[in-house]
Amino acid sequence: MSNSKFAQAIKADTAGIGKIDQRVTAVSQSLERLHTEDDVKKRQEILAWFSPLNFFSTQQDVLGRREDGTGQWLIESPTFQNWLSGSHPTLCCTGIPGAGKSILASAVVDYLRKV
Repeated sequence: MSNSKFAQAIKADTAGIGKIDQRVTAVSQSLERLHTEDDVKKRQEILAWFSPLNFFSTQQDVLGRREDGTGQWLIESPTFQNWLSGSHPTLCCTGIPGAGKSILASAVVDYLRKV
């Protein structure tokens, strides 16, 4: 076989590689979406097992009642910053009913969602 015919044969054999690559990419993206959808479904099932409450709507409600700047002292505190950096595994906020723990927790959640 001459070099020219050999080169043409190689070109013909490799012409479909681009299409195969596109198909592999499409399949990979589809699988990623399935994994993500499955993860969301599993997360929702776990949350429903813990509590029937819709935590997103509860968070939005509590956050809506919070005055601007409330809880900023907590977010700026060394204790919170150490927890955030991972040097302390637990952040605990105790207090009597009505002391504002839920408001502080909503401030922390809001801060973490924005970071």
